[in-house]
Amino acid sequence: MFGLATDNRQHIRESYSFICANYVDGDEIILIGFSRGAFTARSIAGMISSLGLLTREGMEYFFPIFKDMQNWQTIGYKDPFPGIPFDEKPSGDDAARDYRHKLLEKKLTRIYENQKNGGKLITIKAVAVFDTVGSLGVPSVPWMKKLGIDHTTSELRFYNTNLSNRVEHAFHALAMDEPRPPFSPSVWERCADNQRSTDLRQVWFPGNHGNIGGGWPDQGIANMSMAWMMDQLAEVGVEFDAGSLHRMLDETVRYYREHPMAAALPNKDAPPAKGKSPKAVAAFKNKIPDGLKEKASKVVPTPYYKWAIDEVVESNHPVRPWGTGAILRAHSPMYTLTGSITRSPGKYHKLNTYDGKELPEYLEDTNEKIHPSVRVRLAVQGLGYDDKQVWNASALTDAGWELNQRADGRWCWVYDGPEDLPTKVLEESVMGHFEKRMLELAGGSPNILEYAENMRLEDLQGRGSRKPSMVK
Repeated sequence: MFGLATDNRQHIRESYSFICANYVDGDEIILIGFSRGAFTARSIAGMISSLGLLTREGMEYFFPIFKDMQNWQTIGYKDPFPGIPFDEKPSGDDAARDYRHKLLEKKLTRIYENQKNGGKLITIKAVAVFDTVGSLGVPSVPWMKKLGIDHTTSELRFYNTNLSNRVEHAFHALAMDEPRPPFSPSVWERCADNQRSTDLRQVWFPGNHGNIGGGWPDQGIANMSMAWMMDQLAEVGVEFDAGSLHRMLDETVRYYREHPMAAALPNKDAPPAKGKSPKAVAAFKNKIPDGLKEKASKVVPTPYYKWAIDEVVESNHPVRPWGTGAILRAHSPMYTLTGSITRSPGKYHKLNTYDGKELPEYLEDTNEKIHPSVRVRLAVQGLGYDDKQVWNASALTDAGWELNQRADGRWCWVYDGPEDLPTKVLEESVMGHFEKRMLELAGGSPNILEYAENMRLEDLQGRGSRKPSMVK
């Protein structure tokens, strides 16, 4: 964590330099990342928008240009490279445009293909990210700032992670259930200059930061977000191996069969590896309501929490169908001290691009949607953090959003709260080819989406009251 700012800067410089050195006319630039990688992808897109692609001659001045870009907004900045690569360097709000123009005049950058003959504008074909977090795109811990050991804001504020009009397509998978304040999502908005030029799609999934980008042993939710992203990228020409879905699902099924209880207790609470006496087993079972143990199935194979309603569990256990994967809470002393929040789909505010502080105005034109798995998880009463309670989509239901169904059968979430939001309807996202295939492979019996489709609206709205019970 302490090296986060430095590591990110290095990755951004190296990646941008690679693109400048290797781009040829006709290439398509696609940037993909999760968490810190999402920040890197968005920052590179911002650099290409601000500077263009530096030419071979421009790369000779890369470090002075990079330092200039860092400090366009810095009041009282003393330039360590005066006159390099040119005199009278611009600053302020229009610095990027004016600086890029000077680079073009000196043939130090290119913003068009076949530049001599005025070819088409060089753009970023797509930026595809999983859960970009923090006000500046990376998590920042307030108590570390006070101790002077977190330089995230000061080191990274100069990176432009906003949505540029040079980005043709922007795809963002977001986590509804990430409680750590430093991991607040960095939601995109389309501004006036890119409302027509950028195809923006942002979709909220159940789960936390690691569920959406991958990293937990239970990949059930990550498989869904990956299938969604595959569909978005396929639309812009990216080709995928169709067998990859089968391999992803095979790994997940194997995990479920080996670990029917997906959340983990501390090792001290595990059952004894030897001498499985009835007394020892009973003592372990009594501890299960406080958490679950990854290896429990190998020692005590019978007990497990009902991770959904009886009909779904009895037909599918130990494999959790589409949309019901475990949501695990990330436990870290560093973040425990920061408290807990509930994310707010449709309610995020604009930020001061210099210091990352929240402004009074709401983000506009974010094109946020809610993934169908949210409705499915509610319908089958899937579980919440660490399988300790039933999931109730609190990011929506506790914030004034109500599930609704249109006359044409489409589902959406309608805001009925006191705030004057720019958008009061969040549509349910439409599934593409890879998502439908993933659902076909992992939908379970009965098919979990069909089960949810057959439920009455009033029954869906009342979900979330069941307490987890255990099969013995």
